[in-house]
Amino acid sequence: MDLLRTEGGCQRICELPEDLLLRILLLLPTKDAVATGILSKRWRCVWKMLHELAFKDDGQGSESFGWFVEKSLQHHKAPELVSLVVELGPQCPVDVDVRKWVDKAVNHGVKKLDFNLLWTTSLPESLYTCDSLVSLISNQILDVSFPPSLPSLSYLKLAYVVYKDEESLARLLSSSPVLKELVVRRPGKDDNLTNFTVKVPSLKSLTYVTSEEEEEEEEEEEYLTGSLVIDCPGLNS
Repeated sequence: MDLLRTEGGCQRICELPEDLLLRILLLLPTKDAVATGILSKRWRCVWKMLHELAFKDDGQGSESFGWFVEKSLQHHKAPELVSLVVELGPQCPVDVDVRKWVDKAVNHGVKKLDFNLLWTTSLPESLYTCDSLVSLISNQILDVSFPPSLPSLSYLKLAYVVYKDEESLARLLSSSPVLKELVVRRPGKDDNLTNFTVKVPSLKSLTYVTSEEEEEEEEEEEYLTGSLVIDCPGLNS
């Protein structure tokens, strides 16, 4: 049986099975995939079953983009949300409920979370007790004042994170027994964490860089400062 019917010499893509339509939508930017919902009744609910979503601000500074993410996640119906990427600019309304976005992803078995927001907020406890999470990229406040558990986390990137305290970092790392790769970027000054301790027996790769913009040279210089303690017997030299 043909997957496509021909009418007037034109193949109708809307006659494809839903799994093939989802594969096609995964090739599009998420905002364009969501926009297909207005094409016809057939398309109205297809994007809602996507298991990968990537919301990336186009740099135009639109306040509406944050609300677009909010509404899209409210209407998303897929039983699984494997990957969620959110990059929002400074014009995004700060009262959007990022914690609710994370909770939704965790409740739907997320494996990859990538948050890059130009404001800071604490992420919910559910993130740090997510059994399915394999990859986490965050530039948000790290506040872990409870026993976390991330049994599947193998990749972690902390980019200019604000740390509540050294204990929060220690708890996060100790809760990740299979962590293989850690990437840390810290500002060269105005950092609220003096001692940075990495104690992860399973770690194979560590990238640790502090950076500061040199006003006189008008360029970014990378260098290491502060107290860095590494206790990772499996680390590749």
